Parts: sequence; C-alpha cells; structure tokens
Amino acid sequence: MRVAIIGGTGKEGFGLAMRWARAGVDIIIGSRDAQRAQDAAGKANAAVGAPRVTGMLNPAAAAEADIVLISVPFEGHRAMVADLKDAMAGKVLVDITVPVAFGGVPAVVPVPEGSAAEAAQKLLGPRTPVVAAFQTIPAHLLADAEKPLEGDVFICGDDAQAKARVVELVQQIGTRAIDCGPLSQTHTLERMTVLLLYLNRRLKRRSLTYRLVGL
Repeated sequence: MRVAIIGGTGKEGFGLAMRWARAGVDIIIGSRDAQRAQDAAGKANAAVGAPRVTGMLNPAAAAEADIVLISVPFEGHRAMVADLKDAMAGKVLVDITVPVAFGGVPAVVPVPEGSAAEAAQKLLGPRTPVVAAFQTIPAHLLADAEKPLEGDVFICGDDAQAKARVVELVQQIGTRAIDCGPLSQTHTLERMTVLLLYLNRRLKRRSLTYRLVGL
C-alpha cells in the first residue's frame, strides 16, 4: 500500500508521513513545488533510517498512490480536490480538513454540501470514495511525530471497504479508529473539533482530545 499525502510538506502532513514511514508504510509527499517535496522526503528518510518516502508534485503523487490523504487549508481544499480529480480516480481519499473560522470563538464555516469531506465526495464522484479522519486530533499532535498519538481517531465514510483500509492505517500508527458511520456524520466531527479548539483555549491547554471509554 502506498499513501500519498497532499500537503505533505506542512507540519500536519509531514508528521503523518513520519509516523507511517516508521511503521513501514511507503509514503509519497505531494507538493506544488517538486523540490520542496523531495527535500521533505529526504528529511523523513534520514530520520526514519530507511528509504520509505519519496517526493513528487501533487498530481504525480496522487496518481502513484493507492490512498491519498489531503492536508491543506480549507481555503484551498475545493480547488485542490478538483485539480486532482482525474489522478485520484479509483483511489481512496482521506480528508482531514476542518472548515474553521478563527476569531473570538472558533466556529465551523458553513459548507453547502454539509462538510468539507462531503464537498470532496461530490466533486470526485462515486469512483473515488472519501473517508473523513483525524479531524479531532489537534494539529500540533499530528505534527509531533516523536510522541504517540493520544485520543481516538473518528472516521466517517459511505464505502465500507475504504473505511476498513483507513482503519488499518490508523492502527499502524498505534492508535484506535472509531467508525462513526456515513460521510454525512462528518459535520458532527467538524463541530466536535471546534468545541475542542474552544476548550483548549478556554482552559489554557493545547492537547485536549477525545477518547471513548467503556468500549
């Protein structure tokens, strides 16, 4: 299994690339700048001690992978998904995007389709199943590949086989995946994420996250 991370030169994407590479997963870091992608791949391989990571332009990365994870700001999310539609045909897209407006109180940005992941699914069509995941894990925790992830990873999607593959990926980095049902539930995850942002700020914490007990 090869996983492409679109936006893999950013902190969150690079942190996930490092975690999976250490678990033995072959990773492709995608970027709009080929040199940045290759530099990030070199840095990851040096840290891992094995040639697990390659760097490519985004379209090539998506075309070469079995699973594509998109880690870009919401402002560029729709355009990026549209640009990569053909390259992602027949793949699984893992969408970690949360449409958030930061201000006095963080708030979810309304998305006509219901959520960022549902917008991606509408753009891509049925050939590319979308699975929402990692929304409720704080960004700096994803980025810090030296520390184990705490908290459960909630996932949503309409394709059972696609979700099963994402569950496997989550388990490979040592944490638990919770299947939260269809993709339409992603809007709930987005609101849970915004609540977490608010609580971290209000309680002067950075690493609050969700974990189900009694399961």
